[in-house]
Amino acid sequence: MAKSLGNLKYDQLQEFLRLLAQKLKDDSLKDAKRGRIKLATELNQAATHICAATEHIGKAWLVCKPYMGDAPSNMTQPLHIDKEIS
Repeated sequence: MAKSLGNLKYDQLQEFLRLLAQKLKDDSLKDAKRGRIKLATELNQAATHICAATEHIGKAWLVCKPYMGDAPSNMTQPLHIDKEIS
C-alpha cells in the first residue's frame, strides 16, 4: 500500500493526505465527545502532523509540476475516495 501511495503524483498524494487528516480530526472529535480524551488527543495530533505533511507535499508538487506535463501517475488505477470528508 505504501508503494502505491508513494507512486501517486504529488497533487494526488496531497489530496489523499488532506482527506486522511480530516477523517482523523473527525474521529478525534467523536472520541472526545465519548470521553476518550487520550485517544482523541492522539488522533488530533496525528491529524495536525498529517496536515503539515500535506503542506510540504503541496510545495513539492509546485516545484515539480512544470516538469510533469501530462505524465500519468505510476499507479495502475487512479485513487478513488468513496466519500469525501468536508
